[in-house]
Amino acid sequence: MRKALLSLFVFLLCFSLPAPGFATPPKAGSSCTKLGATQNSGGKKFTCVKSGKKLIWNKGVLIPTPQPSVNSTSGATPPKSSFSPSPLQPNNPNEISSTSPAPGRFCTNENSQSAFGNEYLVCTYGVWGRKLGFRITPTTISVSTYTPKYGNVTEKELEKSILANWAEWKKKKIVNTPKVTVVLQDGYSKDWEVVTREVTTYTSNVLDGNGLKLVQVPYWVYGENEAFRIAAFNEFAKTATCNPPYIANSEEAIYCATADIGSGGLRIAKPGVPVANNYRLTEKDTRLLTYFVAHDTAIFYVVQTQYNDVAYTGNKYQIPAWIREGSAQLIGLLATNDLRNSGKSYVDLKGEAAFVGPKPESICSKDLQDAEGKEKIMPDHCSQAMHLYAVSLLVAKFGGLEALFRFHRLYGLNNDWVSDFKEAFGISREDFYREWWAYLGIPKSDWPDLQLPTPPERY
Repeated sequence: MRKALLSLFVFLLCFSLPAPGFATPPKAGSSCTKLGATQNSGGKKFTCVKSGKKLIWNKGVLIPTPQPSVNSTSGATPPKSSFSPSPLQPNNPNEISSTSPAPGRFCTNENSQSAFGNEYLVCTYGVWGRKLGFRITPTTISVSTYTPKYGNVTEKELEKSILANWAEWKKKKIVNTPKVTVVLQDGYSKDWEVVTREVTTYTSNVLDGNGLKLVQVPYWVYGENEAFRIAAFNEFAKTATCNPPYIANSEEAIYCATADIGSGGLRIAKPGVPVANNYRLTEKDTRLLTYFVAHDTAIFYVVQTQYNDVAYTGNKYQIPAWIREGSAQLIGLLATNDLRNSGKSYVDLKGEAAFVGPKPESICSKDLQDAEGKEKIMPDHCSQAMHLYAVSLLVAKFGGLEALFRFHRLYGLNNDWVSDFKEAFGISREDFYREWWAYLGIPKSDWPDLQLPTPPERY
């Protein structure tokens, strides 16, 4: 069985030292006299711990500030609690002085590592924290007796269900002209801007009509050379909400889930071909540009859904990658089907390699489990296409587009994507993967081992 690859992510715990007081407040690392003794200072609670043969004050933990209660008549639902590593607050007074490795306990040797269950811990700023992404063994999940329900489902059956769902969404479509910024390098024909505005408007009106929205104004830039793209990026960065770093020598990059800056040729599947010579879009070019713009507009919405009314800052987790990309691919195809294919059959469109490619006929070199983390590089067309087909299976059989965006909204409230997945789609992560392998026609005896979920990661 092929083992799933584990992504890397190190979650650092940062604590600041208290400001000195007028008396003799405890100082991290200074000597103390009684093991387990505690003392408050500067808004922190310090504990006397043993380090070698000495007794010293630890780094201290913040003293919790009482939070205001939620007004029960407001209708607001407090977000679900999520994992936030912090020093333990045990009921047993002897436990607080323990430095034996466990998440949240105090430690004395900075950057030292230790085992805890099947994970590594690292001593950071005096506290044992999970070194997320590093596991001692690729622990698998026990075999289930679950029997997939949709192993014989066809693409056309999925498409029929999705198109019916999309038709309901289009009934709620609003008529609005959203703000859009389009920047063209000198020499680009006007049709680049016309198509971009048309597609952004259409996609936004459908999604906005179904309760979604963008806080920031989409920023599209088409440019041939690095100097032009740098200048466009610098202009965008003046008011950007996430302090984005410039990605040099990249023909196309998305910044702050709002700005799409890159080469026009790449967007119409002609990388490296000069188009700043008044190049006019052909029918095929227009179709590809339509998919590209609708796809990336959908990315903006998927990420914004996690932020609700707050502009994107980059402070929230963005996995699983396959759901995020598959969502954008599906919306991109549906919009392209409406605008350039008379709403006939997007299956006919997505089979073209320039769009997504055909349905995988086997487990790809990177399976869905490998695409849970932030890794975006897929090594082949099969791995690149599986996102769409897996999300299509989700939408068609497990709750529709409503469930898909509900998942993104729930995940914006916490870091527990596995629980959010089950709550939104009504099926566990593990059972859906079994549905996916059955959908591909993989015999049960050849299914991969189920690995533990990838921990939260940021881009």
